[in-house]
Amino acid sequence: MSWRAHEPVSLAVLDRRLMLVAAKWPVLGEALFDRALRRARTLAVNLAVTQLVGIDRRLLLLFWDCAERWGRVTPDGVHVSLPLTHRTLAEIVGARRPTVSIALGELTKRAELARSGNDWILKGERVAA
Repeated sequence: MSWRAHEPVSLAVLDRRLMLVAAKWPVLGEALFDRALRRARTLAVNLAVTQLVGIDRRLLLLFWDCAERWGRVTPDGVHVSLPLTHRTLAEIVGARRPTVSIALGELTKRAELARSGNDWILKGERVAA
């Protein structure tokens, strides 16, 4: 397994020793359980994204999912700050980089998506899977 981080991260090993300590503080166990459920939801969305027909639909679903977590609603649309390259987006949605670049161009032509610096601006209604 490999991971790629786009900004500094911290990792921790959550093993049996942690569970013994966490038993003393139920709120810690609850927080870990909540995080595990959020991760399961994210994996389910990622799987749904890769099953959609059409790279443009995959990208829109990915952006709307990110917008739910990190988006800022403004008069011109929902801004999501994602400093991701076309190559990284291609890896996430299960496509090739040139295909993603073409799909992003089409979404821009249809005024469903715009770019401003690191922000992606989603226009219109949320896309469902």
